Amino acid sequence: MTKRSPLRSRSTAGIAILASMLGTACAPDGSDSNEMNPSRAYTINCGMPACGTPLAEFDGTAAYSNAGDTTTGESCNGAGAYGLQYQCVELVMRHFSTHWGLRWYGNARALLDNAPRSTVAVYANGDRAHPPVPGDMLVWAYGLYGHVALIAAVRADAVDIIEQNVCGNGRATLGYDGASIAARWGGRVATGWAHAYANTASPSPPATDPCSTITNCGTCTAQPNCGWCDGHCGVGTSSGPSAIRCGSDRWHWHSGDCAAPPPPPPPPPPDACAAQSNCSACTALPTCGWCNGRCATGTASGPTGVSCGSDRWRWYSRDCTPPSTTGANCAGYNDGLYCGDDYVHGDPNTLYRCTGGVASVEQVCSAGCSIQPAGVNDRCVAASVGATCTGLNNGLYCGNDHVRGDPNTLYRCSAGVASVEARCASGCQVFPDGRNDRCY
Repeated sequence: MTKRSPLRSRSTAGIAILASMLGTACAPDGSDSNEMNPSRAYTINCGMPACGTPLAEFDGTAAYSNAGDTTTGESCNGAGAYGLQYQCVELVMRHFSTHWGLRWYGNARALLDNAPRSTVAVYANGDRAHPPVPGDMLVWAYGLYGHVALIAAVRADAVDIIEQNVCGNGRATLGYDGASIAARWGGRVATGWAHAYANTASPSPPATDPCSTITNCGTCTAQPNCGWCDGHCGVGTSSGPSAIRCGSDRWHWHSGDCAAPPPPPPPPPPDACAAQSNCSACTALPTCGWCNGRCATGTASGPTGVSCGSDRWRWYSRDCTPPSTTGANCAGYNDGLYCGDDYVHGDPNTLYRCTGGVASVEQVCSAGCSIQPAGVNDRCVAASVGATCTGLNNGLYCGNDHVRGDPNTLYRCSAGVASVEARCASGCQVFPDGRNDRCY
């Protein structure tokens, strides 16, 4: 009969007592009183390398072979600074001790209960709010002794661990859904993980979906792993999507499956009011009114989108003053310069001087007359220089809106000819096509 060393001849009860003191025992399977975990049953040949052979490594901590004693409660190298070498608990206690100065005792299944809460947090498997991070210990609290491993990586769908006293290469990958770590060994589920507060590792970011940012079917189906369904682009195959719900009749995998894109909306109709150059023609249109020498969209109450005093708004044709260079009337008005349609009932394109209630022609405005706020003299609009309205609808344009003029000048386009409507002291405001621009 082959002799065994004194350490290896201890009874299972003796191992349990020593393990409890040193905190190094893993868990019996139940079929063999000396077996600590069932990994041998899931391995064709457990033949492990020599005692102390490095198997795997994480962050400077190596997992070593327990040689022929793997899966049992015995040690191939006796007691060391961190427990029985090389039981499962010895690995995690060595890592926590060397990295964060933490050490506590107990069999693997007791490590969560015995963790010092002032320096270590304990989370149950399934805790989505506190995901595991590299460096945490993962505990299975089954059987008499349990099992523990060191988490080496956390990915979107898996957790990688290193471990001792288990058949294999010292590494394992377990499924993960962002909350729960999957079972192993025929249904054994990890109880939870212990996290050192001093461990500053972060959870891995979720995997990005390369298809999710694509917004149209043609671009989506042109990508090798993307398909289109119900207005969304998602990862999948020709058989269907991987991460979004979609009936097979709605899944578009080939570009030819995409429906033709809808036609662009029609351009807004031209502003019929802005094209009118006199009060009578303007007020003859059902939605137009006249103010300050221009025709604008509005109602009987006033214009829409432009400033105009209620006493200047002409909605009905009867309100229009027939053009005249001789019939202007300044009675009751302060001395100064007035456009013909600014109270004095003259020609809108003529600038009048009022003196003692008498009107006289100051200037005929070739580019139109600009009404200024009360208390400020009206003035003729300066002729345009350099701006062009070729190909543009009639209306008002800032100099940087198609007409290539001064950005701070408002131009009137009429039959392709540009004239200065006003100099904008505070800048010119560009509106969408179909609406008149204006000074701020």
